[in-house]
Amino acid sequence: MTVQLQGKYITNNSDTLVVIFQGVFTKTNEAYADKVVRGEISEQTVKNLHGYYHFMKVSERNPTRDYFYLEDYYSSLYGWYLFDHGRFIYEELSSQLSQFIQKHHYKHVYLVGSSKGGVGAIILALHCPEVEKVFTMVPDLKISTDTFGASGRSLFFNNDPVFEKQVKTILKTRLFLMNWKKR
Repeated sequence: MTVQLQGKYITNNSDTLVVIFQGVFTKTNEAYADKVVRGEISEQTVKNLHGYYHFMKVSERNPTRDYFYLEDYYSSLYGWYLFDHGRFIYEELSSQLSQFIQKHHYKHVYLVGSSKGGVGAIILALHCPEVEKVFTMVPDLKISTDTFGASGRSLFFNNDPVFEKQVKTILKTRLFLMNWKKR
């Protein structure tokens, strides 16, 4: 499965790009994940949910920058911008973001996210050398997927407990901490 950098791109012919990472929507929970697994919620309905962008007012109030509202439609629900159906994807996303930045010749790049989106902003910033600054609000550093229950674990981790542990401890690993110190 190929990972795609997708979302809403707003261009104001700026040399500065602000990438905004979405948090979790309040209506997604264990019951929602159960319905996704049972096929009671269509793929298109879930995708449409990701078409609602948090912080849209930011771009409306400051038209001097370009904005990219990055969607997190992975693992048929969410992937914390890290994983998709039992595999890590953050390096692929970081590479695609770098290519996007280079293609549009941005001189300044800022990543912004809250909660789950804060995690994505941190992880991608560590792997995307063009990023100048990261702003997060209450990043979900524990990768708390528990509220999605067994169905969520199936969607997120492909029923692989080893991978689940890797995801839930990624922000504690030595490699992560070494990358963080380099910034």
